Amino acid sequence: MSWRLYRPRRIGTYEARIVRRVLQIGAEFPPSPALLASIENLVVRDEGEGGVCCHYDSLDFNTTNERGRIIASAIGSMANDAPIELFVWARGETITALELEPYNGTRLPIRMPILESISRYPEDEVFEDDEE
Repeated sequence: MSWRLYRPRRIGTYEARIVRRVLQIGAEFPPSPALLASIENLVVRDEGEGGVCCHYDSLDFNTTNERGRIIASAIGSMANDAPIELFVWARGETITALELEPYNGTRLPIRMPILESISRYPEDEVFEDDEE
């Protein structure tokens, strides 16, 4: 469950840097200049995910319930060194969400990772596109 914001807000500087980093290192295909340029103008409409208490820092930029598909994924570490997965969703050239998920047994809460910790999945990991 996420929380619809009473007043949508512009994406934060740090959040935008995280989206950009995931796209740069974890995109299935190189992101277009238009897609990268759109990051600074994203509007956060929903925050949180993961149950009643909103234990995830996921961000939803979507005006509809259709997220599209995952276009980039990566692994990062939170301030407590716990690993998390990061997914950028899009519909065409429109980024619709930054999803954060537990990775390898990480416990709640799931918070934004340290930017410098974001990296590709290990070579032996197989990424499956969870299209909705």
